[in-house]
Amino acid sequence: MEFRVETVGQAGDGVVTADGERVFVAFTAPGDLIELRVEPQTGRGSPRRGRIGRLIEGGPERVEPPCRHFGRCGGCALQHLSEGFLADWKRAAVITALGRRGFEEPPVAPTCRGGPARRRRAVFTVRADRRGAITLGFHERRGRALVDIGECPVAEPEIEALIPALKLAMEGLLRPRGEARLTVNLTDAGADLLIAGDLTESLALHERLADFAAARDLARLSLQRAGDAPTTLVERRRPELRWPPLSVTPPPGAFLQADRRMEARMRELVAEWSADAGRAADLFCGVGTLASALPLRAGDLAADSDAAAVAALKAGIDRAPGVELETAVRNLQRRPFQAGELSGFGLVMLDPPAAGAREQCEQIARSGVARVIYVSCAPATFARDARILADAGFRLAVVEPLDQFFWAPDVELAALLVRD
Repeated sequence: MEFRVETVGQAGDGVVTADGERVFVAFTAPGDLIELRVEPQTGRGSPRRGRIGRLIEGGPERVEPPCRHFGRCGGCALQHLSEGFLADWKRAAVITALGRRGFEEPPVAPTCRGGPARRRRAVFTVRADRRGAITLGFHERRGRALVDIGECPVAEPEIEALIPALKLAMEGLLRPRGEARLTVNLTDAGADLLIAGDLTESLALHERLADFAAARDLARLSLQRAGDAPTTLVERRRPELRWPPLSVTPPPGAFLQADRRMEARMRELVAEWSADAGRAADLFCGVGTLASALPLRAGDLAADSDAAAVAALKAGIDRAPGVELETAVRNLQRRPFQAGELSGFGLVMLDPPAAGAREQCEQIARSGVARVIYVSCAPATFARDARILADAGFRLAVVEPLDQFFWAPDVELAALLVRD
């Protein structure tokens, strides 16, 4: 049967109505006319899913996907949608999430647009078959099969150019049927590569990897066996993140903001929103990406549960003359800063994982903090936490969606809440 795609759902799948039910169909665009094949329901209460039997007519927002792996590779879900539509759709996702928490006509700015060839961090899976042949790429969408890729147009060109060389470098490094994860971070001093997994190691293999690092001009190459901490095999130069006056060397495989332009925009917003705020506490600080955009007054604090990231930030602070920033290692989900501990801080900055920062926001609500900057990768949990703060007298001043995860349904945002 033929159906017209009505909209795009929260996970990026198109939505059609069939027999009175919403059916989610991957890789469809609003206005598409499709021949629909409904799939068996996987469990009670699970969403109904379908697939395209045939695309009869493309909708106005459909574009040609630029990657030959699109449709199988689970790395991207939205290459078939126009950039303008994606920007509007992600803004609408933020508005919808806030609306569900009672924010009427929330002050959501236009989306800061993303783009291709801008992902500065990639995590590839590499697998050896029983003969040792290597497959490198991303898992299939909603599957465990590995899609062998030759290029990745969402990644920065320096990462994309590494893909064929990484396949060759991994030959003989994995045990038969072994698997590893390759994390490539582009720092301001070059690529930082962490190979983690079921590795075979020998002097000859180490020498081959060192030659590979030199040939590809890597800043650093590290190895990590299961259950062990990473060890640096070769460091040709320090892999620095430069945020003058700070320069931070992240630990191998560290979490970095995925898009450098989006990182720069976040830092612009932090600098603007933190002006004249008094002492600041950056909670969930990581390696200090956003803390380094603060005025860095005496008494400012940066805290995170990741001890290696905090140690890297502390080392950067120690190297930077005149920078005063206290650091702390603390699990903020289990031990949020209590209201009394926040006494004297005018600003709290939050950049939590997708689960959000409910317990921490409850303490901020009870404190005398007057300003909160909240960076989030999950609009639903942000809206929940913003409701906690709003009920305590905070006003949602502005929210800016950031299309950091281009061609993916994930939505980043930065928000300012103030207590008038």
